[in-house]
Amino acid sequence: MARSRPQSIGPYIAMGVTLVVIVLALTVGWILTVVSYSLRQAGRLGVAQWFLVIGGGVLFGLVITGLILFIVGQARLIRDNQRQTNFLDAVSHELRSPLTSLKLHLDTLRLRNLPAEKVQEFHVLMSDDVERLQGLVERLLEAGRAEHRGRQYHLERVEVAPLVASMVALARRRYGLAGDSIRIMMPDLVVEADPAALEIVVYNLVENAIKYSREGQVDILILGSRTSDGDVAIRVRDSGVGIPRSQLKRIFTRFYRLGNELTRTRKGTGLGLYLVRVMVREMRGKIEAMSPGDNLGSTFVLTLREPRNRPESRRRDAATKARAGEPGGQGPEGSASDSPAGAPAADPRP
Repeated sequence: MARSRPQSIGPYIAMGVTLVVIVLALTVGWILTVVSYSLRQAGRLGVAQWFLVIGGGVLFGLVITGLILFIVGQARLIRDNQRQTNFLDAVSHELRSPLTSLKLHLDTLRLRNLPAEKVQEFHVLMSDDVERLQGLVERLLEAGRAEHRGRQYHLERVEVAPLVASMVALARRRYGLAGDSIRIMMPDLVVEADPAALEIVVYNLVENAIKYSREGQVDILILGSRTSDGDVAIRVRDSGVGIPRSQLKRIFTRFYRLGNELTRTRKGTGLGLYLVRVMVREMRGKIEAMSPGDNLGSTFVLTLREPRNRPESRRRDAATKARAGEPGGQGPEGSASDSPAGAPAADPRP
């Protein structure tokens, strides 16, 4: 069955601009006609003529507004349809590969008498395929819960370093990466977050950095530091293909991926960064993407709140006030402060 070409929004935009220009011309013509006729007949504009001018202008304005809203809505509908089509293509590709691999290994095990070592190797490969399918299903379910706000977030104190190390180890194993391909520079940091959601966020950021690294050149650096506002910033930096400046905000949109699904070589569904944005927002944090441009790598900055009742945080706040000469620097141990938590940690960026 032949695949239909994606619908373009160009003709709708051209038609909308043309119609708006025509209506504007009619509006100006109507006003000039009424004014010139009134001046020739009576030398001035009467109440009826003013009513025609103002009423006609308002009606034409409503027509123009309706046209603009219609064209914008149609353009958004076409764009959403294109994204959903890309999503279905991506899911099809993501499902087809592990299913084909599973079928191949099962057929081989059924039809051939293989050595025990080979059978064990096949079991490992089949387990990886099942994990890949499970990950895809979990992302789809998480996207559905995020869309309908069906997930409950329980914010608590979470130590960042062990969580990041665990997710990095999982990514290394799933993608068969060397130990030095992902480096971690993470001091002792604690954030206020949902542990399960934070695991998904960190893993999706690491996986995104792996997918968009150059072939065979995975070089990822994960940095942790405190900001001047007393929050915790986690940076995931890669040296991959980079992100065009015009796409830095759009990459967090649901289903959004650059290029055409039929020609794209990198796997994915367009849900990973969307889930990151939704979960970080629910944890009262912030996510930002930065990139100098194509083939110059990218950096994702995840900012989360530090628990305000942490003793170390209270001592830092008190010390900061004392250095600034503010009252309250020697306050009681139980008094929490929202003042800046000192200077941020040094960034080892070259």
